[in-house]
Amino acid sequence: MRRTLDYYAHRAFTSKQGQAETISQWGARMDTVCGDLQRAARKHMEDLAWTNEKREGGGDIIDLFIRACFIQGLHDDRIKTMVKAKGNVNTPMAQLVEVALEEESSIRSERFKRNIPEKGQFGNQAARYVPRKPHEHKEVSVATVMCYRCNKQGHIARNCRERSSNVGETHVAKAREIRNKSGNGQRGCLGNRRQN
Repeated sequence: MRRTLDYYAHRAFTSKQGQAETISQWGARMDTVCGDLQRAARKHMEDLAWTNEKREGGGDIIDLFIRACFIQGLHDDRIKTMVKAKGNVNTPMAQLVEVALEEESSIRSERFKRNIPEKGQFGNQAARYVPRKPHEHKEVSVATVMCYRCNKQGHIARNCRERSSNVGETHVAKAREIRNKSGNGQRGCLGNRRQN
């Protein structure tokens, strides 16, 4: 039984958060590893016929060990520092995870604001940030520009000198002209409307 206890203690002590692993995933993995350690420790204490006082003391030591392993296994040094500053090994595990999650969220928010890609953000591949190219303005010849209001070349609708009271009238007339040229008498979904 002692080998089992040593195995789980070694597993907890050497566990480290993966680079692409979130705090929630790391906490869940540590919870699994440490649950195994706690069960093995309880079994070992029962086998040694420890008193209840000794069992409580042994359980407290295991809990301290687990919290220390969680803090030490954190990948990001900034998160590790904040967890150590806001809590310690006597702080409940749930509170340590909460502090780590808040700091992770803060770091992600800062990276998002600065457009810094996170490693492993999209699966196991590193995210690639591609800056936008500045918009290139193409030179357009004034002679080729067509006005949508009067259908003449050389200017655009907002600069048109022919300001009619009914701006859409030209569009309707042009659409009718195109429809009549195509020989298609159907008017699509507008077929049930009256024609002016």
